[in-house]
Amino acid sequence: MGLFSKKKRQELPQFPRLPEKPSFPEYKQQMPSRPRLPDLEPEDNFQIPIRRPEMPRPMPIRPRELAPTIPSSPGPQPLFVKIDRYKAAINALSEIKTKLSEAEATLSKLNAIKIREADEIARWENEISVIKEKLMTIDRQLFEV
Repeated sequence: MGLFSKKKRQELPQFPRLPEKPSFPEYKQQMPSRPRLPDLEPEDNFQIPIRRPEMPRPMPIRPRELAPTIPSSPGPQPLFVKIDRYKAAINALSEIKTKLSEAEATLSKLNAIKIREADEIARWENEISVIKEKLMTIDRQLFEV
């Protein structure tokens, strides 16, 4: 009963022989035949016709020249803007705000100057009318004598 001891060789059972292969008719796949084109020989007179457009071609529109499109669907639509353009727009808006505040300050200074000018002109008119009255009184007194 050892592991490496020789065992008796058992004979394999005998199986019956297989039948012979039946013969089948050969089948050839038939491809549809294509019509064969005749061989063309180049002619010396062969000319390619030139096609000319009936109307002139329109000039291409550059993307920056296109008008912005407004979405036709109701409700808010998401808007995507490049960050550098967004920052440029923010900078431009802040610059516009500073220029606007400077313009308002200049306008208020001009209004103050205008008011002072009007007061000065009114004062001059009053002085001129006072001087005129004094001249008239002097003139009347001189010619009454």
